[in-house]
Amino acid sequence: MVSSTEELYMPFELPAPSPLLAVYLASSLVGEDIRANVEYSLEHNEGLRNLPIPLKDSTLDKLLSRSEGMFRWVQCHIESLVLQKTVMAMKDALDAVLSTLEQSYCKVRLRIPKEDRPLAKEALLWLAFHYGH
Repeated sequence: MVSSTEELYMPFELPAPSPLLAVYLASSLVGEDIRANVEYSLEHNEGLRNLPIPLKDSTLDKLLSRSEGMFRWVQCHIESLVLQKTVMAMKDALDAVLSTLEQSYCKVRLRIPKEDRPLAKEALLWLAFHYGH
């Protein structure tokens, strides 16, 4: 298992006799990769590429300063920004950046329409428990 965070969260057990080797990638080692990913998204994502330069700069600064090496955290917030309909809504979403990956996942989960949640839950359970089968 390779992670860019020190937290070891596994919602399932690995099948025996799989040894678990945790490799922590310090945020200082992945920071430039995260920067490159955010810069690429701001330049090439259809929902972000036409943003005013100052908003792109503040988005880059905010995401990099709070990422703590978490690629998924950054990606969740980029996806959240893309869903906004106006520049003002994007600024508000950027101001409301959540601090943990778990909070970000909860926000993503809550965006699933209520009528689709049972199917989404079933799909996620299937993915989680069919690991290695």
